[in-house]
Amino acid sequence: MNAVQLISSKLNLSPGEVELLVKKKQEDFSDLIDEGHAARLVARDLGVELPTQQRDEHFQSFEEIVALKLSAASVVVRALQIYAPKDFEFQERKGKVCNVEVSDGKRKALLVLWNDDVRFLEESHLERGALLAVKNAAVKSFNPLEVHSTLLTEIRVLKEDGAAIPRANVM
Repeated sequence: MNAVQLISSKLNLSPGEVELLVKKKQEDFSDLIDEGHAARLVARDLGVELPTQQRDEHFQSFEEIVALKLSAASVVVRALQIYAPKDFEFQERKGKVCNVEVSDGKRKALLVLWNDDVRFLEESHLERGALLAVKNAAVKSFNPLEVHSTLLTEIRVLKEDGAAIPRANVM
C-alpha cells in the first residue's frame, strides 16, 4: 500500500482527494519535491503516521547510490570542506543554502543543506573532519554525486565511536 492509499484509509478520504492534497503540497514547494516526499508531508500535516521506508538503519555507500540510481539515501560521511552559507531568493521565497564536500571513505560527493539544516550546521559549529549521519536525503545527480537535505532529512553529528550526539545538544 502506498502513502496515498494509507492516508486515504486512515482518514476516510478518497485517494483522489489525497492526490489533490499531494499535488497542492508539491505546488507549495514550487515542484521542488517529488510526489513521495509531498505525500509524507501531507501525512505529517494531517497527523497520519506512515511507516518508515527503512525500519533498519541502513546506510548506503556512494557507490551503491550510483549503481542503484537511488532517489533518496542515508549515508555516513565525513565533512571534507564546508563552504560559507549563502542567502537565496527564488520565486518570492527566501532561504539559506550551504554546500559541504563529503566523503564516505571511498568517494566524494556534495551535500547541499537547506534552511533549517544550514541553521543546524551554523549553530553546531560543524568543522571539517566531522562525522555525520545523514538520513533520507534526496539524490539530485550522480555525476557529480549530489545529495540534498529535504524537510524529511535527519542529520546527526557522530562521535568517532559511531554514537550519535543528539541534535539538541549540539545546537
